[in-house]
Amino acid sequence: MDIPKLYIPHDNQRLIHLSKTKYKTVIAGRRFGKSALLLNEAITLALQVSRQIAWIILPLYRQAKEIYWIDPDITKYFMPYVQAGIVKADKSELSLYFKKTESWVRLKGSDNY
Repeated sequence: MDIPKLYIPHDNQRLIHLSKTKYKTVIAGRRFGKSALLLNEAITLALQVSRQIAWIILPLYRQAKEIYWIDPDITKYFMPYVQAGIVKADKSELSLYFKKTESWVRLKGSDNY
């Protein structure tokens, strides 16, 4: 199944994606697209690099579930991969397993490490 381009970053997001720094800190207001930016960074890593684990850690586990697992504005970035069989989604662990690269994207809350 051919998957269309799911994410097109705006100019300011593109600057962050192109940054070569090891650690990135984004100070931006509401509706900037920080969650979409982060998820797509993690998906790109998992699709390109074998046996990696990308953790997305939010202050609360509940926030991670509500933002990344339930919100259709964010799930639209990974659900086509799940439907195509490229990614296995585990709802109980809030994780995405990329079969070809054996990599993971995992959601965590810092309240319950």
